[in-house]
Amino acid sequence: MLWNIGFLRLALKVRPMIHPQVFIEKMRELYAHISAMEEKVKEEFRPHPPGINSLCDRIGRSISENIDSIENAADIFQLIEEGISNGTDELRDAIATGLIEAMISESDGHPGKWDGMFPHLGPQCAVYAKAWITYTETGKMPEPGDAVNDSD
Repeated sequence: MLWNIGFLRLALKVRPMIHPQVFIEKMRELYAHISAMEEKVKEEFRPHPPGINSLCDRIGRSISENIDSIENAADIFQLIEEGISNGTDELRDAIATGLIEAMISESDGHPGKWDGMFPHLGPQCAVYAKAWITYTETGKMPEPGDAVNDSD
């Protein structure tokens, strides 16, 4: 019976759900700025532990601020895509409403920043980002062939 379940998962390409703690642990390995962010968020929420949404918000803002200097951006965005595609409900919500929305908010008015992040987004993240930008009428979705102009 176990063989059949394993075969079914392989056939359906089902991956185990990623839990928020696992996502943050993997993010720590990829993104050096996260330790300082975690400490600041913990201080703000003390004596209660901070929620994953608050931490994802900080990660999104930091990625937006530092996109030009992040050498392993492809790996970070791949982890974000895995989290939104295969995460628990709590993690998917935190990535969408925390991390992605924060990246959009931080880059609003700075199209060069958004243009630097958008190509890294995986398909699920891009769908959410486009929907959020359309809904809020913020940000800028790059069109093929758009020149990057961050002089505003």
